[in-house]
Amino acid sequence: MGSVFLAREVALNRMVALKLLPAEMAARPGVKERFLQETRTAAGLSHPNIVPIHTADELDDFVFFAMAYGEGGTLGDRVRDRGPFSHSDAVRLLREVAWANRSGARWSPTSASRSWPKTRAPRLLPRSWTRPPEQAKGGDVDARSDLYSLGCLGFFAIVADKEVEA
Repeated sequence: MGSVFLAREVALNRMVALKLLPAEMAARPGVKERFLQETRTAAGLSHPNIVPIHTADELDDFVFFAMAYGEGGTLGDRVRDRGPFSHSDAVRLLREVAWANRSGARWSPTSASRSWPKTRAPRLLPRSWTRPPEQAKGGDVDARSDLYSLGCLGFFAIVADKEVEA
């Protein structure tokens, strides 16, 4: 739903991840409102496996939010560098993401407006095969969407190899 940039929050002199909804997407009916509503929902969540959102704002035609930055790379980087996860490491990864969801978080690896687990999974999987069917149809997402996305994450972690385009 947008692009993520590493940025410096000048007032507090800290690095943040900045999620930007491009102007062309914000101009689509309902998209900007949904982005902001889901950002507000995610900002209200507090869980060790969810990266906190610091602020959300609009500037001219752009809508964005800033969240805590965690070093370490993405799941895609990890798979390219070291290959698929062992089964025990994949179980740990899926458990951490699932624990975040138990707190009431809604999560999808293709939807940056969802709350983001510290594994940083949302920006690594190809959108064409990870988007839950109801989301692809423009419908509401729910627990079934989370389960579908969690399955995609697990599949990628265990099966993907260094050649997978993430």
